[in-house]
Amino acid sequence: MIREEALARTRDELGYDVSPEALRQAASEALVVPQIEDFLAADLKSFADENGLPFNKAATKQFALDRFAQRPVKQAINLRQLESWLARDGRKLETALLKSDIPAAFRWKQLQYLHTVELAQAHKFLKTWNRGGRNIAKWAKRKSMPSMAQPYLDRIHEALIQHGVPTKRDGAELVRGLAGQSLEQWVAAAQNLGQSVEFADVPVGLAPNAMTVEQFTQWNNMLTSIAVNGKREADPFVPQMVDEALAAASGLPDKPQSNTVGDWSRRENRVSALLTKIDAGHSIMESLFDYMDGGGCAGAAQSRG
Repeated sequence: MIREEALARTRDELGYDVSPEALRQAASEALVVPQIEDFLAADLKSFADENGLPFNKAATKQFALDRFAQRPVKQAINLRQLESWLARDGRKLETALLKSDIPAAFRWKQLQYLHTVELAQAHKFLKTWNRGGRNIAKWAKRKSMPSMAQPYLDRIHEALIQHGVPTKRDGAELVRGLAGQSLEQWVAAAQNLGQSVEFADVPVGLAPNAMTVEQFTQWNNMLTSIAVNGKREADPFVPQMVDEALAAASGLPDKPQSNTVGDWSRRENRVSALLTKIDAGHSIMESLFDYMDGGGCAGAAQSRG
């Protein structure tokens, strides 16, 4: 029961499915799909060479990637449709080969390869879409979050409202929080402060499921980057610990000199203790969830029973 709950929380809170079934699927996508793609590309190249037809694998694959990036989200996450296109490509190819129709066979072989590349991208994007959707739902239903500085959550709420996602936030309260600064201006100011925040130039009013794959990816990356920086502002404990460990490590020679053995040993022990504390604080899911919800960085031995 505890294992199932941990898997569910990992999926819901972080967006990652680490169940055995999901890991097997990920392994299949990582190992099997590229082999299929390479096989089709090699077969297509051989067919083109035999019949004096032009084929450039890199250019063809890039065309498929570019086309998928411009597909509407609704179409991109419809795996069954892409699979049906692949099945159609195979049937049409077989018919063309039986008729010795070389131009038609070449066309269907190209489409078969293109749709295989797109289907692989669709599997990857579906994970981004699902993970993004869970985060969006979580942000939308919270007026404030202990684990995120309010100015950053304000900007996430602003971006959600701009694209038709309702939030629990009071409109007048949000306007006061934005202080008359546009989202683009706020992102530029954050970037000037050295924060890694992205801006997505997506037309206002475009709902997430009406965006293209490229637009949603950029928009989701913007929201995620805002959230990450907001968490750092809300609880800088881990960055401080890392900085302290680096500071303690600075000045350590590769090997201690005879007259500095004591200081070298003390510094080494300090670095080791700090890194152990950071690592232990994230070694179990419960501590990680506590940290994400605004709690401290408790070690594994300090977790609640």
